[in-house]
Amino acid sequence: MSFFEDILSVPGMREKETVRTYEFIEGSLKDLLHLPAHARPIILKALDDWLIKSDPQEITGNKRPLKRTVSGADWYLRKEKWRVLYRVERDEKRTNSLIVVVGEKFNTKLRVRGKVYAQWQSEA
Repeated sequence: MSFFEDILSVPGMREKETVRTYEFIEGSLKDLLHLPAHARPIILKALDDWLIKSDPQEITGNKRPLKRTVSGADWYLRKEKWRVLYRVERDEKRTNSLIVVVGEKFNTKLRVRGKVYAQWQSEA
């Protein structure tokens, strides 16, 4: 057995966990920038916590599949009054969450860039 084969035989050294990333698409970065400045770090930390540090398709209290697809997104996460709609693309080595819409929930409506997002149906 060679040196490298010996190292690769150590548990946990052969295959690493898939890399998790996210990216803003379809104007969603503009959605984020339209929000108040204090909201942006809150949302970015939530993205890091729930899409990078954990499986983006794991159902939690703040992360769930949508009842129906909205603008290509089939998952949403919530942080306080903010909502992020996203979809997930996977392969063997990478999991990429594509951020489609970022907005503020007001009662049962979602406001994106100051306007009611007509395609949204409240998760409540």
